[in-house]
Amino acid sequence: MSKRKTYRERSIPGFFGKAEKERAYTLPEALFTSDAWRVLSPAYRDVLLDMIMAYYRVSTFDRDDISKTGFTYTYSQCGVDVSDGTFQPAVKRFLGLGFFKDPPEIQGKRGKPKRYVPSDKWRRHVASKEQRKQWDAFENWKAQRIRTGTTRKIDYLRDKDKTHT
Repeated sequence: MSKRKTYRERSIPGFFGKAEKERAYTLPEALFTSDAWRVLSPAYRDVLLDMIMAYYRVSTFDRDDISKTGFTYTYSQCGVDVSDGTFQPAVKRFLGLGFFKDPPEIQGKRGKPKRYVPSDKWRRHVASKEQRKQWDAFENWKAQRIRTGTTRKIDYLRDKDKTHT
């Protein structure tokens, strides 16, 4: 008989202490650089990550095809501390941006929780010109702050060297 531990018996070292019987979630880097991600508020991003984790749990980390059954994600399942007034619009926003979809053919009877399936439509989302201007302005401001900080540090080190020589 093999002495190899099954997955459930193994512990995975976590970044923030020992993580017992937990799994690591992998997300594409394209998600964090996409326009669809950038237009979300921080609270919406938290809810989206929690919804993606719920999808991963149901689909056995994207190995099982759940396109015919979908998965439910309700406010009571949400592991993020947000109000219902934030949760409901966030999920609608995810559907609009194409992170998930709710096909009518997999929906249950009236009054049942909605069922969602993942979508890759978010990859094709293009932000408005106004939004892009805001992002460019922020990037310019950030670059200027970095340059100012670097210049200030160089001046400080130069003055420090003069006083010690």
